[in-house]
Amino acid sequence: MFGPPRDHPGAFFKRHAPVALVWAAAWLLLGLVDQRIDIGTQAMVLVLAAAVAAVWSSRWVAVVAPALSVQWFLYLYVPPRGDPMIDFEEHGLLLVTALVVSWIISLLMQRQRELAKNEHSLMLRSEQLRRLGDALREVDDPGAQADLLQDALATSLRGSPVALLLRASAAESSGAGADQDRVLGSPTAEEAAALQAVKSSGVASSIGESEPTWFLPMRGRSASYGAVMLRLPEQAGDRQAMLRHAQALCDLMGVALERASALRAAHMAREA
Repeated sequence: MFGPPRDHPGAFFKRHAPVALVWAAAWLLLGLVDQRIDIGTQAMVLVLAAAVAAVWSSRWVAVVAPALSVQWFLYLYVPPRGDPMIDFEEHGLLLVTALVVSWIISLLMQRQRELAKNEHSLMLRSEQLRRLGDALREVDDPGAQADLLQDALATSLRGSPVALLLRASAAESSGAGADQDRVLGSPTAEEAAALQAVKSSGVASSIGESEPTWFLPMRGRSASYGAVMLRLPEQAGDRQAMLRHAQALCDLMGVALERASALRAAHMAREA
C-alpha cells in the first residue's frame, strides 16, 4: 500500500549534483597524482571520495558509485593498464578491501543521515503535539479551534489539502446548528460521505489505490467526535509515521471535544 515515493528526474539530479562533483574532483586528483604515488595511496582517494559523497548520496548511489569507480580505477591505473585482468595476489586484495571499506563507510553515513532525519522529524512532531494540546486545554470550546488542527495537519503534510468534519454536538457551540455537522475545507460529495462514515465508525479508511485519500477519526475515550480527510504529499517518506502523527493530532482534538461535551452536560445537569 505504501510504495516508495516517486522522485522527479530534475529533483534527483539536483540532489545528486554534489555527489557528481565529489567524484569528479576525486578523478581529477587521481589524474594529477598519477605515477607520483603508489597504487595503495591512489586507492585511498576512492575511499575518501566515497565517504564524502555519502553525505548526499542515496542508498543505491552509495553502493553503485564506489563499485564503478573501483572498476574504472582497475582499468585505468592498475598495471597492466587497459587490461581488466590483474594480478590478484599483488593488487586484487587491495582493491577489494578499498571497495568493501567504501561500501561500509557509505552505508554507515546513509544510516546516520536517516537517524538524524528521523530524530528531527520526531522532535518537530512532538513540539506540534505539545502546542496543539496546550492550545486546546486553554479554551472552553475546542470545536471553535478546529482550524488549529487543520493548520497543524496541513503543516505536517507539507501543505496538502485537509478537510474536517465535527460532530453536531461538538459543532453546536462553535456556531453550527445543534443538528448540523460542521465542515472545514471543501470535500467532494464522495469525500463528505466518507467523512460521515468514519465519524460514525471511529475507524480510519481510505479512497483510491496509488495515491489514496485518507480519512481519520477524531477519537475520544468513548466515541468519535468527527473525522479528518487528508492526502499525503507525493514525496512523503515514511507514510506510516506520517499517518500515525496525523491520527495523534486528531485524537488530541477528539479528547478535547469529549471533555468539553462532558463539561457542558454536567453544567446542564446542574441547571436542571
